[in-house]
Amino acid sequence: MVRATAGNVGLFLLVDDLHAADADTLYFMNYFFRKLEQVPVLVVATMREERLSDYPQLADLVAEWTAIGHVTLAVVPLERAHVGEYVAVMK
Repeated sequence: MVRATAGNVGLFLLVDDLHAADADTLYFMNYFFRKLEQVPVLVVATMREERLSDYPQLADLVAEWTAIGHVTLAVVPLERAHVGEYVAVMK
């Protein structure tokens, strides 16, 4: 289904709070990511890096995904004042 939907134009998939995923979900995500190697899909998965020590299975997967070429980009949390500025601009 994802392959057909992506077609030639591609597809964007966002997975938020991956650190909160259970073992079965992480197993599926690993399977899913590997099946997408030849499909034009951009997957962005977010997680709290400081929580990786609480989730060794996720830490192992992130290391594995990084080793095969997936990119990890660390983003720092916004300060309260910055959130206010961001929301003000969106109005």
